[in-house]
Amino acid sequence: MTAADAPEFSRPVAVTDLAPGGREFATTASADERTALAARFGLVAVDSLVIDGRLEPSEDGAGVRLRAHLVADVVQSCVATLEPVASRIDSVLERLYSHDVDDEWGDPAEIDGTRDEATDEAFPEPLTGGSVDIGETAAQHLALELDPFPRAAGAD
Repeated sequence: MTAADAPEFSRPVAVTDLAPGGREFATTASADERTALAARFGLVAVDSLVIDGRLEPSEDGAGVRLRAHLVADVVQSCVATLEPVASRIDSVLERLYSHDVDDEWGDPAEIDGTRDEATDEAFPEPLTGGSVDIGETAAQHLALELDPFPRAAGAD
């Protein structure tokens, strides 16, 4: 990975020797990281971004489960007036990473897009390199939580 490809907010956490009880984490994006994330997602600003949670071995032992809480203060442009619209994102997230899943550049895994009926789990993400990047996970979750059509008060 080149510097140009590196995530704006990266916090890799090694999980190869994760204790059975798991590991807690908490991290905050720096001002430079928040500026870069704002540019990445077309935002006026990301005023704060904090993620905290826990990494635990998955029930089947083949991967890692991330459970976290993300809080971010963002400023978007109103879709009608272009005025700044401030909002707070306060969201819980959970991800499952597994060694049993091919990465996106390898041979494709057979995915039918459904949940595993035995565990009611969504399809896990690949666990590669022995670490989970909680910063990039937070950035991706932030993008999913953004209001797609922010409106300033009183905007038609």
